[in-house]
Amino acid sequence: MRRFVGKSLDVIRQEGVAAFLTRGARNLRIRGARIIRPYHYRNVRRWQSLRGWYRGQRAFLVGNGPSLNVTPLHLLAGEHTICFNRFNLMYERLTWRPTMYMNVDGAVALDMAAEIPEIIEDVQYAFLPDVHSDGIAIRAAIGDLANVFWLYPDFKGFYDDLPHVGLGGTVAYAAMQVLVFLGFSTIYLLGVDASYQIHTSVIDEGDAVRSRNDDDPNHFDPRYFGTGRRYHQPDNVVMARMTAAFDDAARQTSRRGVGVLNVGVGGRLTQFPRGMLRHVVRRRTLEWELCELAKAGSGIRPVTPELLAACSVEVAPSESLADRPLFALTTEEAMLWATRLIRTHVPLGPVADGRSFFIARPAPLSGGAE
Repeated sequence: MRRFVGKSLDVIRQEGVAAFLTRGARNLRIRGARIIRPYHYRNVRRWQSLRGWYRGQRAFLVGNGPSLNVTPLHLLAGEHTICFNRFNLMYERLTWRPTMYMNVDGAVALDMAAEIPEIIEDVQYAFLPDVHSDGIAIRAAIGDLANVFWLYPDFKGFYDDLPHVGLGGTVAYAAMQVLVFLGFSTIYLLGVDASYQIHTSVIDEGDAVRSRNDDDPNHFDPRYFGTGRRYHQPDNVVMARMTAAFDDAARQTSRRGVGVLNVGVGGRLTQFPRGMLRHVVRRRTLEWELCELAKAGSGIRPVTPELLAACSVEVAPSESLADRPLFALTTEEAMLWATRLIRTHVPLGPVADGRSFFIARPAPLSGGAE
């Protein structure tokens, strides 16, 4: 009761009495409809079977920020990872697949309903809201799948009694609650840039926006929230909620003895101490990294470690880069060119010496910004 009162007061302070009453009435309707359904009791039992399952282990929480374009993600092979939303656009650059998948934004989950089942096939666990707190029925749109554990979005706050989970304007906040529940003692964050700009080429649909072009400025790929995609604009209200959520996550994980380290590249996330990914994954040689990159690129264009190793760092105008079958850039230049060249080349790396490689596609992808 004390926790419920505390969360209720937080909502009243942040959103006002009217919003609290509206949210409360909707939550009561959702809970009432849920509790009379057999799946609810099965779902709760399945969640309890996961409690503490990974006690003492570590997990990597992989966001979708632009910094992923200069993050050595190939080093996460064999690690426990949780990824979100349209991370599947990154698959062509990787030899591994996430352990866990999560999508908690009602608009995004409904928009992705047709592709989520395909994404879920590649992961061990998937975590999705059955009914979003805004009333969107995600379970009805996607259906029950063997590895899906349904979440119950509730009042704001960091929950221990999952499937109840607090939302905070960022999927990473909900994901940290899940990882703590699963027992992970250390969480490494990467790609959680916490840096957004308003996307201007969109259609305002009232409760969400819809993108006109493949020109998403806030993620690792401009197609992420590209043409026709529906999502929520990162306006001042959303950013304030996100900042408050990360502040709370830092406090709550610390109280529970869970270490959280930001090993991402750049970004504006300040609530957690910084580290470097290469310092926390086991040491691997440059030769091993080049072989892994060659495997990742084998389905796009035959690439050997020798060819990659001989590729020199060079900077050239985009016109000449787009015509080259293989080239390497420094981290700084790769961050600049990765999203611009995504339709003609697949970015890979960077490797230990700081080079990021770009391998030409057999044929350029169609579409793009107008």
